[in-house]
Amino acid sequence: MTSLTKIALAATIKCFRSSASHARAFVCLFLVAVLAFASCKKEPEPQSSVLSHGEGKPSDSKTSRAKSVPWGPSPAEGQLRMVGSSQCKSCHAEIFDAYQSSDHGRSLTRPEESTFCEGCSERLPFLGEQVRAEAFLKSLEIKTKGEGQSRKILWQIGHQPLFQFVVEGNGGRQQVHPGAVQGVKNGQEAWVLSHGDVPLSDELHYLGPAGNFNQMCANCHMTNYLLGYELEKDRYRSSFAEDRVNCEACHGPASAHLSEVEFGRRTEFFGFARSLKVPASRRWARGPDERIAHLEGGGPSSEEDTCAACHSRRTDFGRKDAQFANRLDLSKVRDLSELQLSSPEPSQAVFESYDSRYRLATLDESLYFVDGQIKDEVFVWGSFKQSKMHQAGVLCGDCHDPHSGLLKAPIESVCFQCHEEKSFNSLSHHQHEAPAPLCVDCHMPSRTYMDADPRRDHGFSIPNPALHRDKGTPLACTNCHQDKDAAFFVDALQEKAEPSSRGDRERPRVKAHRVLSDVRQGKVPASRLAPFLSQGPLSLALPTILRATFITEWALRAVPGAAEGAPLAMVIAQSARSPETELRVAAAEALPVVPEASRQELAALLLADDSRSVRIATFYSLARWPQLPARLSEAMNNAGLEAARGQLAQGGRLETLLGLAEVFRYFRNAEMVRKSLELAVERFPAREAAWTNLADAYRELGESKRSLSTLQEARRRFPKDGGIAHALGLAEIRTGDQRSALGNLKFAFEHAEQSQRARFGYVYAIALYEKGAALDAQRLAQLLREEFPHDREISSLGLLQRRLRPAQSSPAQARPAQGRP
Repeated sequence: MTSLTKIALAATIKCFRSSASHARAFVCLFLVAVLAFASCKKEPEPQSSVLSHGEGKPSDSKTSRAKSVPWGPSPAEGQLRMVGSSQCKSCHAEIFDAYQSSDHGRSLTRPEESTFCEGCSERLPFLGEQVRAEAFLKSLEIKTKGEGQSRKILWQIGHQPLFQFVVEGNGGRQQVHPGAVQGVKNGQEAWVLSHGDVPLSDELHYLGPAGNFNQMCANCHMTNYLLGYELEKDRYRSSFAEDRVNCEACHGPASAHLSEVEFGRRTEFFGFARSLKVPASRRWARGPDERIAHLEGGGPSSEEDTCAACHSRRTDFGRKDAQFANRLDLSKVRDLSELQLSSPEPSQAVFESYDSRYRLATLDESLYFVDGQIKDEVFVWGSFKQSKMHQAGVLCGDCHDPHSGLLKAPIESVCFQCHEEKSFNSLSHHQHEAPAPLCVDCHMPSRTYMDADPRRDHGFSIPNPALHRDKGTPLACTNCHQDKDAAFFVDALQEKAEPSSRGDRERPRVKAHRVLSDVRQGKVPASRLAPFLSQGPLSLALPTILRATFITEWALRAVPGAAEGAPLAMVIAQSARSPETELRVAAAEALPVVPEASRQELAALLLADDSRSVRIATFYSLARWPQLPARLSEAMNNAGLEAARGQLAQGGRLETLLGLAEVFRYFRNAEMVRKSLELAVERFPAREAAWTNLADAYRELGESKRSLSTLQEARRRFPKDGGIAHALGLAEIRTGDQRSALGNLKFAFEHAEQSQRARFGYVYAIALYEKGAALDAQRLAQLLREEFPHDREISSLGLLQRRLRPAQSSPAQARPAQGRP
C-alpha cells in the first residue's frame, strides 16, 4: 500500500466519523476515492540505480512474440521498468541467497564488495612470458609494462576458476586486462593469460576490439546493457540497469509485478512480460518397459530463449527499440554522424524471441569439429541443440538449478533422473570394470579454454572410434586411455558392445558427419548432402542446426543453373517455409544460387518473415541482385535499415564498417561506401579485409588507379597474404600488367589456405593459358582436377585441357628447353 493510499484511507474513515448525513459522507468518500486513484497513477515506480550517459527515449514495449514462447500481454507504453534485484530479496530470501553465490550473481564484482579479488594481497603481480603487470588493489590501478600509464580498475569479471579485471580505456571503453587470477589465496602468485607480444595497433592487443568489454562481454555480464556506440567519434556512451546478471535479466522488468503484489492482483504471468514457470503438468515419466523417460504434459517455455541469449555463440542485432531518428533515408546520408541510434532508458526493457534478435552460429569448421563436438568456445547452446536431449524436450532447468546454477543432484545421479540406472550403469553399457567412469566422462567430455576453464560438451554424443580414426574427431576414450590408438578402440567396441551397437555405429547422424567431411575436403560433390535435407527419414533424424549447416555448405559450392541446382532450389524453398528459424536463415543466405524465377517468390516470403535475423540475412543475400524487382523495393529498404542498425549494435569492429558499406552499396550511396571503407582502413590498418574491400570500392567507382595503388600498399604491408596477392594479380590483369599479375597469382595459389586453393588455382590456370603458357596451364589443370574432382569450376578446366591438346605437338611447347619463344 502506497503512502498516499494510506492517507486516503485514513481520510475516508475520518470523513465517515465526522459526517452529519449520508449524503455528505458519500461526497467525502467519492473525493477520497479520486485521491486514492490519483495516487496509484502518479506514484513513481521504484527504480534501480542506473549508470546512464545521455538522454534516453521511451522504448517500444510491444513485445515480439515467438509462436512457441509464452509471452505476456503487451503492457502500456513505458509501464514495465526494472527495479533492481534488491527489491526481490524480501519475498524471495532463500532464492536470492542462492543466486548471490552463483556464477550469475558473481558475473561482475564491484571493488567495494567483500568478494572483490577475494584472498588477494594489496599488490598483485602478473608474470607471464610476454606481459608484465602489477595490480595495486588499494589504489585500484594496474600498471602494464610498455604502456607508460596506469589504468583504473573498474570491476572484476567472473570469479572461478579464474577472474580478470576490467580497466578504464579511452573513448568510454572498458577493456578486459589479460592478467587472469586463478585460485587466489594469500601469498599465492597470480598468473597471466598472454596474447603475445603484439603492438598496440594490433586487434589482439588487450586495448583493442578483441579485449573490449563494452562489445564483447558486458551484454551478458550486466543487466539490460545498452552499448551506446557512436560510430563517427568511435566512442561508447554505454548504460545499464544493474552491474551484474540480476533477477530481472532473466525474469524481465519487475515493476508491474511489485504493483500486483501490493494491490493483491494476479495476472497470467504475475506482472512479468514472460513466464519462466514450468507448468505443473510437465513431468518426465518412464513406463515399465522403458529405459529412458519421456516427457508428459507441459507446454512451450521461454526458458530456452532466456538462457540461450547469453549461453550461445551468436550475432546480436541489438534492441529493436534502438532506432534511427526520423526514419533515416540511407540513400541520402552524407556523413557518418547521421548514423546514430536512439538510446532507450536503461531501466526499461523490451523483450523479443531469441531467433528474432540473435543469429545462432551454425556448425562452422572454426567452431566445431566435423562431428559437432566443440572446438572453439561456443557457450553451450549450439552444442545442446545437436543433442537428443534437446530433441526430446529437455530444458536447462531439468538438470541445473536456475538460481544457484548448480546441478540438481550429484553429478553421477543427474542422468539417472531420466535414464534407468540399472540399464545404463552396467558393464554391458559402459564396458568398464569398477570403478566405472561417470556418464559425463564419455558423453560430455570437457575442453579447456583460457588455459584453466574446462567446459563440458553439451552435445551428449556417443564416442565413435571409427570416426576418430577416419576423420580425426576427438574421442573421449583417449582422455583416460592415452596409451591406446584408434584401432584398439574400434576393435574393443566391435567385441564388447551390445549387439544393437556393433559395427561402425553408422546411424544417420554419423553418416551425415562423414559426408560433410568429404564435401569440405572436395572428395564428393556437395549434392551428396541432398538425402539429409529432403524431408525424408535421414533428414528428420538430424538436428535442425546440422541441417542448416548442410544448406550453407551446399550453397557455398553450388553454381546457379548447374545440374544440382534443381534439388538445391527445392531444399531452399522447403526451408524458407520451415517453422525452424535456423532453416529459414540458411535458406535466406542461399538465395543467390536459386534460379531467378523462383528467387523472387522466396525473397518476398523471407523479407516478410517475423524474425529480424531472417529479414537481415535475406537483405544481404539480395543486396547485389542486379535487377531487383520493384515489388520487393519497400521490403528491402526496411530490411536495409534493420541491417544498418544491426551493424551499429556490433560496436567498434571492422565488420561494422564493412557491413555498413554493403548496406550503402545497395542504397546506391557511393560516397558513404567510400567513407565507410576509408574509415575501415584508417581504424583497422592491420586487417587485410579493410584494404581489399576499399580497393573493390574504388574499382566499382571507376577509380582503377586508386584501386591498384591500394592493393599494392596492402601487398607491401602483408607480403605473406595469398588473398591480397590474388586480388592484386586480378587488378594487374585488368590494367594489362600480365607479367606481374602471373607472379602474384602464382604466389596466391602456392600460399592459399585450403578453402581458397581451388578458386585461386582456377584463376591462375586461366591466366597461364591466356598468357600462352599452355603446357603449364594444362599441368595445373590436371593437378587441380585430381585434388578437387567435384569442384564445379575446376571441372570446367577439362574444356581447357581439350583445347590445349593440339598445342602439345607444337614445337614451341614441346621443346621449351631449346629457348624457343
